[in-house]
Amino acid sequence: MNLNKFTIQKSFAISAGAGSGKTYTLSRRYINALLGFDYFREDYKRQESYFSELKPAKVNEIVTITYTEAAALEMKGRIFELVAKIINPSLSQEDGDFKSIKEANENIKEEERDYVQKTLKQAYTDSSNSKISTIHSYCLNIIKSNADIARIDTKLDIIKDDEKQKILQDIIFDTLNDENNKELVLDISKDISMFFINNLINKYVSNTKFRNDYYSFHEGSIDSNTYKELIKELYPLPNIDDALVELQEDSLRLKWFEDFYNNFLNFEAVAWNKVDENVKAPSMGEKKFPLTNPIKIELDNSALLSVYSSVDTEKETDFFAKIIKIKDLLGQIKVKYDAKLTALNKIDFDTIITKTLEIIPQVKTNFKYIMVDEFQDTNAVQFEIVKNSCNSDTNLFVVGDSKQSIYSFQGAEIEVFNDAIHTSLFDSIEEMSTNHRSDGVVLDTINKIFNPLLQKDENLKLIKPNYEAQAQDLSVFNKERATKGSFKYLITSQEYQTKEQKELNEQTNELDTIAQFVSEISNAQHEEYKHISRLIKNKEKAIAIIFDSSTKMLELKQKLRAKGITAKVSASDNFYYTKEVNDIFNLLKAIDILSRKPQKLNATQRYYVVGAMRSNILRCDDNSIEEYLDTNQVSDKLMHYVEIFQTMTLSQAVKYIYDDANIMGVYAHYDDIEQRVANLYKFLTLCKDYEDSRECKINCVNLKN
Repeated sequence: MNLNKFTIQKSFAISAGAGSGKTYTLSRRYINALLGFDYFREDYKRQESYFSELKPAKVNEIVTITYTEAAALEMKGRIFELVAKIINPSLSQEDGDFKSIKEANENIKEEERDYVQKTLKQAYTDSSNSKISTIHSYCLNIIKSNADIARIDTKLDIIKDDEKQKILQDIIFDTLNDENNKELVLDISKDISMFFINNLINKYVSNTKFRNDYYSFHEGSIDSNTYKELIKELYPLPNIDDALVELQEDSLRLKWFEDFYNNFLNFEAVAWNKVDENVKAPSMGEKKFPLTNPIKIELDNSALLSVYSSVDTEKETDFFAKIIKIKDLLGQIKVKYDAKLTALNKIDFDTIITKTLEIIPQVKTNFKYIMVDEFQDTNAVQFEIVKNSCNSDTNLFVVGDSKQSIYSFQGAEIEVFNDAIHTSLFDSIEEMSTNHRSDGVVLDTINKIFNPLLQKDENLKLIKPNYEAQAQDLSVFNKERATKGSFKYLITSQEYQTKEQKELNEQTNELDTIAQFVSEISNAQHEEYKHISRLIKNKEKAIAIIFDSSTKMLELKQKLRAKGITAKVSASDNFYYTKEVNDIFNLLKAIDILSRKPQKLNATQRYYVVGAMRSNILRCDDNSIEEYLDTNQVSDKLMHYVEIFQTMTLSQAVKYIYDDANIMGVYAHYDDIEQRVANLYKFLTLCKDYEDSRECKINCVNLKN
């Protein structure tokens, strides 16, 4: 069968590069799974639909696992938006979906179209039962659905991070200060800092994979010869063949050099001047011995000497004795932590995974299709759960990119991806390397950067190559964009110093460089960016600056502001503490409190009501607030909003308040209006996301009408 990435006729894995259309592919494959035949295909002339071999699935018979909650929400939105467009193609408004739906419909028969409509309408109605979630949400559902097997309360809650840390710190403190552990703790702390132990405890308690690996680490877990071979792979010795030829005419230096090198091979390495304690070490001039001298310098340093020196068996024994004591301490803390969670009737993410792994072999599943997105972020335990979720009739599909495996600190294991895609679970491994969102010049540069970085080291034999990402050249989808785009390195230098920095002789940092560069573009000083300069002049969106964390965003914003350039940050640590967001939050809390019609408000409830009245939305004066505190009589406007909330969704009500209170006009008189407006709209978007996560349903009949 010719490659059809949308097909449901086989189980297969896809190694997909960035921007190659993973979500597009997965959403169409989901539709095919609902219908039980290949409605979407890549080549309608050469590929069959297999309508005669139907294997349809209900929404609760298809499992789709993503890495984050946000990705799960987006995936669900994309899938059921596509379902809605197939039911009513006019909704797609000549977009890419419209074209693919039109092509799919043209290549099936009339009765097949009727079947598609009937099946997808039912799927849309049942969309709230769909299993599109993170691995943790999926596992929690398995546990709650099989509470009798798990022997766990179905009403348990997931413990919050701050509560978990508080409990854990209390347990750690009590354990370390337990009189029975006094000698144990003192012995451990002689060689290992308690700060390190604290970090070790957190990882041990929260990571099943780490816990299993740590327990399997003991004195007999690796023999001496294997250990030495690993050292040779990790710290390879240089090839000395050319050096030996160079020294052929100098027997003294040849003998000394051979002894020096052989000491490393025998793991008895000593410094150059200590090869023979009774003889003075010969010099090794760079000019006379240009091949040998660099090798001598490379080997004669503390790092390699330490690695290739003799193994101190006594120290090794002491080391593993210490490991046993640490295991004792960690075990005590884990037992107490688990007992505390049980007492609180709570569960953490790690326990969700371990409990699911424990019970999944006993659970009968009816899943016809399982699809895993961002598979490179999966670890061995999670994949074991996925495999055990499959029955003999389950179709398995995974998609990922080893180059994008960046979550090892959260337990992701790239070797799981590389191992899994070559197992008998999959009929084939396909590749998606055509990028749909970037220009050719950008892709060419990315390929040049990644190719040397991802070259395999052929010398590694014991350390599996599965720990390495695979190089994959990305090609541009739109040939018209093959020569478009630009990729430049912005190097921080004295050129971008401000006048004040030059006077104070201060070094320029990256943010100064970026701010200066943006300023130059804004002032049309770069010919190649004139089109961006025009956007800035017209006050349109022009430049996006992407950070790997939010900590530097506000600092850059201030540097740009000093140059007269307006910037908005899309995320910051103080988002919920800004005046505008705090105002709408307090108002919503007050509305929720008053809508319950309590007989008497407690202190916390009164705090939120007063906060709402002081807000720039209600704008009540001090006299009105004082009157409320005396009489409990709230303003008419607030009660109006309470009534409004009975007839609108959350996002509709928030939008109504924005308009009714003219909140945008109020903040027009404040500094930084652009950022405040952006924050308000972000809050509105979060409200909409919350509604979607609550799985609001739309009647399919309304769609048809």
